[in-house]
Parts: sequence; C-alpha cells; structure tokens
Amino acid sequence: MLSSRAPARASHDDRLDMVFQALGDRWGVAWSLVHLGHIASDRGDFTRATEVLEQSVAIARAIGTKVVRGWGLVALGFVATVQKAYPRATDVLDETLDVFRDLGDA
Repeated sequence: MLSSRAPARASHDDRLDMVFQALGDRWGVAWSLVHLGHIASDRGDFTRATEVLEQSVAIARAIGTKVVRGWGLVALGFVATVQKAYPRATDVLDETLDVFRDLGDA
C-alpha cells in the first residue's frame, strides 16, 4: 500500500543514491537501490522495481555484501510473486535462502 509520504521518500532515496554514487560508495548505492525497488513496487511499477533490484543484487554480489544481496533478493522474490512469475520467484527465493544460510540467519 502506497503511503502519502512515498513521493517524498522516493525523492529522498533518489538523492541518496546520487550521493552514494558521487562518493563511490557501492555498498550505499546497492542499499539505496533496494529502497528504490521497494518504492517502485509500492507504486505498482514492477518493471522498474525489477530493474533497480537486479542492479542492487549485481552490485552487492560484485562487492561481496551478502546482507544487501539477500534483502535485494527478498524484494525481487516478492515482485516476481506479485507478477505471478512463480518459477522466477522460486529461483530467486532459493538463492535468498542460500545467502541467509551463509550468514547464519536462516
């Protein structure tokens, strides 16, 4: 459900993403993209949500941060489920479990 603060939140997260990019903070970029994916999903823009979440997961994988990768995968699994892309959702959520098991959180 979209809250009345979502437009302000999106604007804030877009700016945050730009700041992290300017600083070269790839962890911050990956994490802010997870948030932008949530916002796009809340708005029903599942194409955009998938796009930014896949970017987040790719960055997180490249820099080796399993926490951000795991939460990006959780969001991707949710988006795939909402779109009734069940085989994709299953694959993504299986990977999510592997990531959180590696962290000792599953």
